[in-house]
Amino acid sequence: MQAPQIPTHHIAAMLPPAWGHTISYMHAATQMLATEPGLVITIVQHNLIVPKMKVELKGSHDNLKARLRIIGVGDAECVQCPVVDPLCLCTNDTGILIAFDFVAWISDHL
Repeated sequence: MQAPQIPTHHIAAMLPPAWGHTISYMHAATQMLATEPGLVITIVQHNLIVPKMKVELKGSHDNLKARLRIIGVGDAECVQCPVVDPLCLCTNDTGILIAFDFVAWISDHL
């Protein structure tokens, strides 16, 4: 049995809250994770998009899902598109700042 791989690289990204951007990035991320066992990727995304992301990852290998972290921020009850209504995205700006602090902290502790 092979010992677990210690992460050697961490990519953190905050994507625009649009499904086309998100799904494209997720496909690229899963391909990178499949070829680089020491890679961890963290995606900060609006809570409107996070459920779709989790559905997309359902069929993925557990090892891949463990190395692709998704952090949801923003108001999940927002009915306007955050791209059109930036106030919707900023309703939880504290959550966004906390998410960036977490990403910075986790990057230092890998």
